[in-house]
Amino acid sequence: MLAIQLMILIRPFLEGLAGVRLLSELFFVGIFISGLYAARGGQYPYRIALGLTALAFTARIAQHFVESPALDALSGGLTALFFVHIVLNIGAYIRAERKVTMDVIFAASCAYLLLGMIFAESCYSLENLRPGSFKASEPLGYDLWDFVYYSFVTLTTLGYGDIVAATKPARALAIVEAIIGQLYLAVLIGRLVGAYTAELRESGD
Repeated sequence: MLAIQLMILIRPFLEGLAGVRLLSELFFVGIFISGLYAARGGQYPYRIALGLTALAFTARIAQHFVESPALDALSGGLTALFFVHIVLNIGAYIRAERKVTMDVIFAASCAYLLLGMIFAESCYSLENLRPGSFKASEPLGYDLWDFVYYSFVTLTTLGYGDIVAATKPARALAIVEAIIGQLYLAVLIGRLVGAYTAELRESGD
């Protein structure tokens, strides 16, 4: 979770500086390492995570040498699949825990941030496959950061309107993300925090 927060907070202020792309990749390295750590509990989940990591990083490295929208879309798609796999592993961990602890709440919070990254990578891939899927008040490039911003604005249903979904597939992604974002906070996070608070009260009695 820290790697995602650092990428969101720090990277935009370094735009235009030499080495910013390398810094972005270092943030992603941190996210991938954290994801592998989250999948360590099972042999098959870990192998799947390791395979997706290898494929995603191969595509990400190739992006630095080959300019291709199809390659960019592939990279985004593989990264999104990796994040989906990690979110599923985190969900399995939460379900397996019989007691709500701060670790469980922290894991659920990590999954929420990963949901934002899943849709960011998905929108990034869609724009590369179908240019014009998203419209912006300023010219929209193919920078992943634009879609990280759009994704979290949609996930939290802020809806600033400076970047909007312009095609049916893009609008479908926006609808799904907004619904998931609201249900996740209201149902899962709300339930976990409520249960944790109740357990603290019981332990204090």
